[in-house]
Amino acid sequence: MLPSEGDAEQPVSLLSLVNVLLRRRWLIAVLTLAGLLLGAKSKAFSGRSYTSTTTFIPVASRAPSQLSGLAAQLGMGAQPGDPSQSPQFYVELLTTPTVLRPVVLEKFSVQTPTGIMSRNLVQWYGLDAKPAEQATSEAIRTLSQSLEVTTSFKTGIVTLRATDASPLIAQEILRRLLVQVSLFNEARRQQKAAAEREFTASQLAESDAQLRASERRMREFLELNREFRAPKLSLEQERLQRDVVMRQELYTATAQAYQQIKIEELRNAPIISIIEPPALPVVPNARGLAKATVLGALVGFMIGVLLAIVREYFLKTQIVRPDEGREFRALKRAFWADLRSPLSAFRRKKPRAAASS
Repeated sequence: MLPSEGDAEQPVSLLSLVNVLLRRRWLIAVLTLAGLLLGAKSKAFSGRSYTSTTTFIPVASRAPSQLSGLAAQLGMGAQPGDPSQSPQFYVELLTTPTVLRPVVLEKFSVQTPTGIMSRNLVQWYGLDAKPAEQATSEAIRTLSQSLEVTTSFKTGIVTLRATDASPLIAQEILRRLLVQVSLFNEARRQQKAAAEREFTASQLAESDAQLRASERRMREFLELNREFRAPKLSLEQERLQRDVVMRQELYTATAQAYQQIKIEELRNAPIISIIEPPALPVVPNARGLAKATVLGALVGFMIGVLLAIVREYFLKTQIVRPDEGREFRALKRAFWADLRSPLSAFRRKKPRAAASS
């Protein structure tokens, strides 16, 4: 029995929707199976990958620098904490080109079918055929995408993971990254200590000059006033004495800070403490075959349901409204003809536009 035009205006019930799905069950089953196979294929034939992991924690300074106290005495305010002692600092540092570029360009010993060869990551990623700068930039981006850096806000521990097709390369990447972090910290510490040393040296020279001037004023006062029993002279002598004592204390603190900074500049203490060194992964990462299979089957099923509903709708439209059905078929034929020959469609459209004008 053909549906009437009044039936087309009725709301679609759940039972009618189920009937459509059952009527087009083979279409839905085929598309579901196709999605399942495509999802499984995308993971089943993908290469294995390995993830190496290392953890470290920033090392706090043994004692606050005397330069901060000196700056406070000079009215310059306290200096903020060292950002290199923040775990979040290393989360961002380990993904910067400053650290990644040396790792990308440094040679690795790679086991190949023809023997052990020395390659860098640009060659390992197959980018050596491109221009040097472009290849290096793409290798840095690829390396950054293979890294995962996380931190624990409770403990301050930084976890670094590297994923690669070779377990040895994944482990070596982490080793090189830790070396680059240590080099960065050492250079940064030396630059900071050199700047503090120069500042403290200038303050030490200024404190020495001020102390000598204060002592000279005190000496001149004593030479002119050998006996100062008058209250005014006694107060002046006490004021000059306080100024000399204050200048002596400031000079002593500056000299101690200067010596401490010179020692810190020569120290080679690590700023990070490695808790777990990079481990050689022996078990490959899961491919996610089950997840990809289920997701592919779900996508195929949804596409099948959508196509089934669309086909049922057009079929009913052609039966209930034959004029619309004929127009749809004519427009569909014209559409496919335009796709096959776009130039002919443009020529047909041009005379129509001229006639209408």
